[in-house]
Amino acid sequence: MHRRTRIDCAVADIRKNPLRRCTVDAIVTDPPYGQRASFGAAGGNASIGEDFQGVLAALFTLGGAVLRKGGALVTWLPFTQDWLGSAAKGHSDREALQHWLQAAGDCQGLQLFKLIEEERPGALCRAVAVFHKEGTEARNNEKQAGSLTVAAGRSSQQRALCRAQSATEKGSGDGVCSLRLRDRGYDVSRRSQKGLEADIWRAAWMGDTDAIQAYLDAGGCPHIVDEQGRTPLIFAAGYGRKAAVQLFLDSGASIGAPAGCASPLHRATSRGHVDVIKLLLHSGADVASLDSNGCTPLHLACRFGHAAAARVLIHATKAQGCQERVVDALDGSGHACLHSAAQWGHVEVAGLLLRESCADVGVVTQPEGLSALHLAARWGHVPVLQLLISHVKSEQTAPVRGFVASTLPVQ
Repeated sequence: MHRRTRIDCAVADIRKNPLRRCTVDAIVTDPPYGQRASFGAAGGNASIGEDFQGVLAALFTLGGAVLRKGGALVTWLPFTQDWLGSAAKGHSDREALQHWLQAAGDCQGLQLFKLIEEERPGALCRAVAVFHKEGTEARNNEKQAGSLTVAAGRSSQQRALCRAQSATEKGSGDGVCSLRLRDRGYDVSRRSQKGLEADIWRAAWMGDTDAIQAYLDAGGCPHIVDEQGRTPLIFAAGYGRKAAVQLFLDSGASIGAPAGCASPLHRATSRGHVDVIKLLLHSGADVASLDSNGCTPLHLACRFGHAAAARVLIHATKAQGCQERVVDALDGSGHACLHSAAQWGHVEVAGLLLRESCADVGVVTQPEGLSALHLAARWGHVPVLQLLISHVKSEQTAPVRGFVASTLPVQ
C-alpha cells in the first residue's frame, strides 16, 4: 500500500472508530526518524513533505477526538519549512511552521501553545510543538467535526453505559453506576458519585483511599473489571498506590491476573514499585506467574532495569522454591532474564542475576541462539560485557558459542 494511502486509511479509521471521546489528558509523540531524516536532502522532497503533513493531520484528528478540554498534544517535527511545500516560501522557518501548525491544529480544536526549537549540532534541527485542546469542537471545519460525531455512533455517555453493561454481564452488578462519568474529569465524578456509584478504577489509579473505602463499605465488588478486563487492584498496583492496594487486599480482591491481562504483580514490577511488590508477595502473589507475553515479573524487572525490584523478586523465587525455573526460563520472545538485562545494558541487574540467582550465562535465545554475551556485544553495552566475561572466567564455566573467554581481556 502506498504511504499516502496508508495515512488516508489511518485518518478514516480514527474518524470511524475513535477512542473514548474527550477522555485523554495528553498525547506525546515523536514521528519516525527515517521520515524526519528525509527532509535533510537538498531541496527537500515534495512527496515526503505531503506524507508528513498527512501524518500530522492524522495526529491532529486523533487529538481533536480524544483529548479532554485543556488536554495537551506534544509532537516533535523537523524545524524546516521544506516539508510544507512552495506555499511556505518567503517566510522564515519559524513563521512558516507556526502558520501551518496553527491552521491545521485549529481545524481540530487544537490551539498552538508553543513552538520550541531544539539545538542539535551536526543533525537535522527539530522543534517541539505543544497544543492545547480548546473547549469547543473544531471551529473551522464543522462538517468534519460533525462527521466524527456521527461516525462515533453514540455519545460518550452512551458508550460508557454500554461498557458498564458489558461489565455487569460479567458478574459485576455495580458496573453501570461506576462508569457513568468515565468520560468526565475525576474531580467531577468524585463530587457527583460516591459509594457504589464511584468510578472505582480511577479512584484506584489516583490512590483515593476515602473513595475506595466508601465503595467497599457500600458493598462494592473488589473484583469488578472494566471493558478491558482489568480490576481496580491492577490499577492501584501499576501506579504504586500502596495504601489503595492494601485496602483491596483486605477486602479479598483477587491477586491473580484476569484472562488476557497482566497481574497486579506484573504491573507493579514493570514500573518498579518495590513497596507494592513486597506487599503483593507477602499476600501470596505467584512470582512465577506469566502474563500474556509469557513474561514473569522478574523478566519485566530485568527488561526495565529495576534493580531493587529484581532483588526482591529473586529472593521471592528462593522462598517459593522456583528460582531455577524462573531465572533461566525464556519468555514469549525467547529471552531469559539475563538476556534482557544484557540487551538493555542494565549492569546492576545483570550482576544481581549472576551473584544472587546463579543465572546461566550459557543459555541462548530462541530462535536466534544468542547468549547474553552476544546481546551485550551487539548493542554495545561494554560494562555488561565486561561483567559477563569476568564471570565466565572466574566461574570457569563452559565456553559460550562464539566467545572464547580466555582471549577476551577484562579492562
